[in-house]
Amino acid sequence: MEVVTEAWRDAESGSDAPGLVTQESASHVSVSSPNVTAESSERSGMSDGDVSPQAPMSPEKVVARVNRLRESLHLCQSKEDAVKLVKELVGIVSTTFPCVLAPDSVVRIRKVLNALDFLDKQVAQGLNILEQRCRSRVAQVQEELDRILVQQEFQNKSAAQLAQDIQAAEDGVQKADKAVQMAREGVEKAQQQLNTAILAKEKAKSLVEEISQRVPNMEQVGSKLVAEAAVLSKNLANVIGDDDAVRRQGTTTHENEPEKTSEGGPSAQTDVAQQSNQERGGKRKRDAGEEVRGSSRGGASRQISLPDSAVAVSSPAKRQRPENQGRWMYEEGMAYYFGNHFKTVDKLRGKLMVEGAAKAGFRCAVAECYYHGWGGVEEDEEKAFEMWKDIADKSQYPLAQHSVGVCYEHGEGVERDISQALTYYHVAASMGQSEAQNNIANCLKMGRGVSKDEDAAATWYKKAAEQGNMRAQFNLGVMFHEGKAATLLAATEDPQKDAVACFRNAASRGHAGAHYWLGLCYERGSGVSPDPKSALVWFTGAAKSDHVAAMFKCGNCFEHGEGTNIDIRQAVHWYRKAAKRGHKEAAKRLAHAFLHGQGVEVDQAEAMKWFAVSDGSQTLA
Repeated sequence: MEVVTEAWRDAESGSDAPGLVTQESASHVSVSSPNVTAESSERSGMSDGDVSPQAPMSPEKVVARVNRLRESLHLCQSKEDAVKLVKELVGIVSTTFPCVLAPDSVVRIRKVLNALDFLDKQVAQGLNILEQRCRSRVAQVQEELDRILVQQEFQNKSAAQLAQDIQAAEDGVQKADKAVQMAREGVEKAQQQLNTAILAKEKAKSLVEEISQRVPNMEQVGSKLVAEAAVLSKNLANVIGDDDAVRRQGTTTHENEPEKTSEGGPSAQTDVAQQSNQERGGKRKRDAGEEVRGSSRGGASRQISLPDSAVAVSSPAKRQRPENQGRWMYEEGMAYYFGNHFKTVDKLRGKLMVEGAAKAGFRCAVAECYYHGWGGVEEDEEKAFEMWKDIADKSQYPLAQHSVGVCYEHGEGVERDISQALTYYHVAASMGQSEAQNNIANCLKMGRGVSKDEDAAATWYKKAAEQGNMRAQFNLGVMFHEGKAATLLAATEDPQKDAVACFRNAASRGHAGAHYWLGLCYERGSGVSPDPKSALVWFTGAAKSDHVAAMFKCGNCFEHGEGTNIDIRQAVHWYRKAAKRGHKEAAKRLAHAFLHGQGVEVDQAEAMKWFAVSDGSQTLA
C-alpha cells in the first residue's frame, strides 16, 4: 500500500516541477513532469516505457489529449491499463495551467472504471489525487482570475483618477489663462482710466483758465453795456422828454430811488459790491424739479408799460441813471439765466449780469444775490423775501411781484401760502410778466390753490410762450401732446405737430425736458416720422443736461441697437448714471449687467446692491 501511495505522490509531485505551465508560459505545456524519474515509475508499477517524457504541446493539443484519454476509458482491458490512464491524467493535470480537467469529469471517470470493475484501491487513490489536483487547479485559476480582476479594477480606477487629474490640470491651465487675460485687461483698463483722468485734469485746468478769463471779460461787457445804456437813455430823454423816457422804461419812484439801509442791515450796494468777484454756486430752486411746476423766475416783458396808477414819475433832478442801468442788467441777466424773451440759456452770463446790477445798487438784484448766495454774500432767503416784498408793495415792480409769489408758493423765507402766491402772480401777470403767467398756468393745470381748469391753464401758457418764455413753450407743447384743453385743441388741425413745434422752440434755447420729449416724438412717430437716430440725438442732448429719464432712454437705445449699433458698455454707462439719480428700472438693468457680466465684470455684490435700489429696499447715499 505504501508503495502505491508513494507512486501516486511521485506522479503528483509534477505540480511543483520546473516544467509547470503558468499563465506566462502557456504556449509550452508539457503533458508530463520532467521530475517523474524511472524510480518513480518503478514504484508505481510502470516501466520507463509506460510513462516517458514527452515534448511540450500547445494548450489546444493538451485539451485534445485529455479528451482522447477520457474516450479511451472504455478500451481499458485491465487494471494496469486503468492505472496507466489515470497516472497520465494526473501528470497532465499536475503540469498544466490553467486546469484542463474539471472535478466533475473525474467523478464520471470513477463511475466508468467502477462499472468496468477496475476500481481497486490503487486506482481509487489515483482518482482521488486526480480530483484533488483538479480542484486545486480550479482554485488556482479562480485565485488568478480574482487577482487579475483586482488589478483591472485598480487600473480602471487609476485611469479614471488620472483622467480626472488631467482634466483638473487642464481646467487649472484655463483658469490661469483667464486670470492672466483678466490681469492684462485690468492693466489696460487701469491705463485707460489713468489716461482719461489725466485728460480730464487737463480739460479741467483749461476750463478753469477759460472761466477765469471770462469773468473779467463779462465784467467789462457789463460795464460797457451800462455805459451804452446811459448814452441811449440820455439821447432818448433829449428826444421824447425826460418823463416819457422814464415811463417807457417802466420805472417807478420807489424802485429808482437810491438804496437805503433796510431793517438795520448794511446797505445793499455795500453788501454785494465788497465781494463782487467771489463766485459761489448758487442754488437753483426756481429752475429745478418738475418742468410743469415752472417755479423759475424770468425777466419782465420788455414791451409792457405800467399803468399810470402804478407809476409815480420823479423829476429829472431826482432820477438816478445808475438805477435804470441796474434794472436793465438785472432783467437781461434773468432772461439769460432762465432762457426767457427768446434768449438761449446762459447761466454764467445771467449770473454775472445780476451781480453787476447788484453792484449798481438795484435792489431786486441784491435780493436775488441774497436768495442764491451770489456776489459774495451769505445765502439768506428771509432777507431776500423781505426785500422783494418791500419793493413789490411799494412799486408793483413785476419781477418783484413774481419773486414774492414764488417765495409764498414754495415756503422760501416765509410760511407757504398758495393763496398769497396766486395773488402776487396775478399782479405780475397782469403787467405781462411771463414767468408769473406760466406759474398761474401750472397752478390751474394741477389744481393747486384753485380749481383745476386745463382750458384756462392753456390760455396762460400760450400768453407766456408768445413772449418767449422757454418753460411755457415746453408746457404748452405737453398740453398739445397730451390732447388736453378743448379750446386749445379746437384751434389746431394737428396738435401733435404743434407739440413738436413748441418742443423745438424750447429745446433750441436749452430746455432739457424739451430735448427729451422731442426724442419721444421721434421714437414714437408722434407729430413727425419715426426716426430712431434722431430720437437718440435728442435723448443724448437731454441726458447731457442731467435729465434722468433721458439717460435711461440712451441706455435702452444702446442696449437694443435703436438708432445706433448695439453697445452694451455704453448702455451700462447710461444705466449707471440714471440709477445713481434714483431711476429704478435703470438700477434693475444695471443689476442684471453685473449679475451676468454684460458690459462689466461679474460682480455679485454690485448686482445685489442695484437690485435693492431697484425695489426700493435700499437708497443711495
